[in-house]
Amino acid sequence: MANTTEEKNTDPFPSPVGRVCLWYYHGTMGVEPRLALVTRPVKGGGIELTVFPCGTTQLTTVSGVRHKDDPWLIQHPTHAYECGCWDYLPGTDPRPAKLEVLEMEKVSSNQSLPNAIATGPGSRAFQKK
Repeated sequence: MANTTEEKNTDPFPSPVGRVCLWYYHGTMGVEPRLALVTRPVKGGGIELTVFPCGTTQLTTVSGVRHKDDPWLIQHPTHAYECGCWDYLPGTDPRPAKLEVLEMEKVSSNQSLPNAIATGPGSRAFQKK
């Protein structure tokens, strides 16, 4: 029988439920992130966020949001465009530094999330192919 404590500790992107994180609209790192509250994990991957938009009191709920370093987003850039992506607040990332290096090794050196979004399905570059 597997030790469930070990399984929880191996989550590559521990979701900080009940905490504030950064949310990137359309998964674009070049724009200023918005603050969001992590409300719950979502079955099938990702988390649900309550986003605090700038200049309005209207809250937005976004479901299925994945971490910006998640290799799954590279293979599914349309998902990042539709749901955005999230990141930990500066200084709150619970992952060990070596785990970050391992995750980055999974992503090919010439492919990044912004590049995948720009060239993936739904992009103008993809439609021209």
